[in-house]
Order: sequence, then C-alpha cells, then structure tokens
Amino acid sequence: MGNQQASKFGRPLSELSQVDWASLTHAYGSAENVPAQLEAIAAGDEQAYQEAFGNLWHQWTTYSATPHAIPFLIGILEAGTRNAEILDLLGVMGRSNGEHQEAVLEALELGLPLYSAALKGEAEDARAAVYLLSAFISDYRVVLALQYDGLNHPDKSVQAATLYYLRLYRGGPVKDEVVYYALTKIYDRALSLSCALFQAHILRKNTHPDAARVLEDGLLINEDELEEFQEQMAIDPDDIFEEVAKAAKAMGKVETFAAAFRAKAEATGDDHWLTYLKDLEG
Repeated sequence: MGNQQASKFGRPLSELSQVDWASLTHAYGSAENVPAQLEAIAAGDEQAYQEAFGNLWHQWTTYSATPHAIPFLIGILEAGTRNAEILDLLGVMGRSNGEHQEAVLEALELGLPLYSAALKGEAEDARAAVYLLSAFISDYRVVLALQYDGLNHPDKSVQAATLYYLRLYRGGPVKDEVVYYALTKIYDRALSLSCALFQAHILRKNTHPDAARVLEDGLLINEDELEEFQEQMAIDPDDIFEEVAKAAKAMGKVETFAAAFRAKAEATGDDHWLTYLKDLEG
C-alpha cells in the first residue's frame, strides 16, 4: 500500500481501514470500494481517478463518503502525487452542494496550507488551487495568498483566474489594491476579460470605459477562444457570456448589452443568446 508516510494535513492510506466505509455511500451506493480507488489513485491509475470523480462527486453533489475520503486525498496531494488532478477533484467538491457539504468544507479546510502552497507551483497546479481556494474566499488568509501568490504568478492565466475569483471577496483593504491591479492590466490579452469582469462587479457604474469595451468585445469571442478563456480563468461550468451579462447589469448597461445579445441571436440564428437576457434584465 502506498502513501504510508505521516501526513501533516491529511491522512495516510495506511489508515483507510479505520473508516467504516460500508456504512457510507457515494453516488452509486455503498462506499466499500472507495479504499481500493484511493489506493489506485495514489498509484497513478487514471481510471480509478475518473471513477472517484463520478462516485465521490457527481453532478455538483457530494455524499456521506466524500468528507471521509477528503483527508486521504489531501494525504495523496501532500505526497506530491497527481497534484493538479487531486486539486481539481477537491475543488469541485468544495463548490458543490448537498446535505453533507458542511462536512466536506470542514474536511477541505485542513488542507488550506497545501492549496496555498500550490499557488507557487506549475500553472496547471496553481489554476486548480485558485479554483479550490475560491470556496474559502471569505477567509482573509486565503485572500492574501491569492493576492500575493496568485496575482504574482508568472503565468498570466493564473493571474486571470485569481482576479476572477477575488471579485467574490467583499471586505478588507485588499480591494483597493486589487482594483488598481485590474486597472493596470486591462490591455493585457490574457487578463483583460478577467480584469473587466472584476471591475464591473466591484466598481459597478464607475467601471473604466476600457473595461466596458472589453466586455462588449467579449461577445465576439469564438468557440476556440471561449474554451481558452474558460481554462485560463478556471471557470467551470459557468458560461462566460452569462458572466458578461451579470457584469453588464452591474455596470448599469442593460440596454446596450441587451441589444448586443439580441443582435448576436439574429446574426447567428441561435436563440440561445437570448437566454442571457435573464441574467441581464432580471
């Protein structure tokens, strides 16, 4: 059995037998198979990882086995195994729902130092860490980690993801500093849309005109660019155009953007564009 070493933040796999898995459930029934899955994940088994993604987390729902599995996933992460993938799995668990979600967040909180440390790692790891940390955005320690390590990461996609989620934070002196950052980066291709969304939600009607133009240009993003932006900003599964609609409403530009969405629907023959009017006009 791998991952036998002591774990500072999680639990080693050697302690799997200490959990009564038969009394717990996941998306497809009894959680008795979870220990074998966790061992296989630690050994690098991709299929086991995908199965755990479907069992312990399924369609944004967590289960009674999920909070018990999290300490072992943190232990695997602590051992330096499959970092980005484990962070991704923990991230969707943290942003899910269900009757066990409070216990899920409590279990995830134990690994906050590890997630924060991942902000200094490779871009893929750091983006996954940003998404995971966003579940704890009310924690000022998390905000500081995102501000100083996320925004200063050498990869601009990590900066974009960080800025996108920092907009959710509503208190403390960090806001002015990050707003200034957003203003200075508005012309950067990899960051501009994230900067504009941040400004719209924070500055609202005082959003810089250049940011408003960036959001309008956002309606011209093609499918390839859309996928790139979603990956860079760690947005999943929200549609970027839904975010643009919400930002436009915050800026008080309902009429302008409503006309733009209607024009897009007419030009493409796709009435799906009109669904964003609910976020804009609602």
